[in-house]
Amino acid sequence: MEILNLKVHEFNEETNSLTVSFSTNESIKTPDEYIRYSFVPSIYSDEQPATASLYNIAQQGVSVARDQNQKDLLQLDQTKLEYYKSIVGQTFQYNISTDPDTDTSDLSTIIVPSQ
Repeated sequence: MEILNLKVHEFNEETNSLTVSFSTNESIKTPDEYIRYSFVPSIYSDEQPATASLYNIAQQGVSVARDQNQKDLLQLDQTKLEYYKSIVGQTFQYNISTDPDTDTSDLSTIIVPSQ
C-alpha cells in the first residue's frame, strides 16, 4: 500500500497559505528533503472544515510525490539520462488528432528527426 507523507512546514499569516512538502513510503527521501509548495486552503471551500482542505492538498500531493519518486529513479538510470542529454537541441513533431477519444499513448506517432 502506498502511503502519502505530508509535512506542514509553515503557515503564512500574510497570505493565509500553508507551506507543505510530500513524500511516500516508496520515496528515497523524507518530505523535509523535497521542494516545498504553498497552498491557500481557503480556495478549496470556505464551507468545508479545515481538515477537508488539508485532505484536498493531500490529494494533489499524491501526484507531486509520485513525480518526485520518478525523478529520483531517473537519477539512478544512466542510460535514460544519457538519452535525454543526447536529444537536447533537437525538434520533435507529434501528430495531434482533433478527436478527443484518440489514445495519445501510442508513441509510434512521434516523428523522430534523423540523426
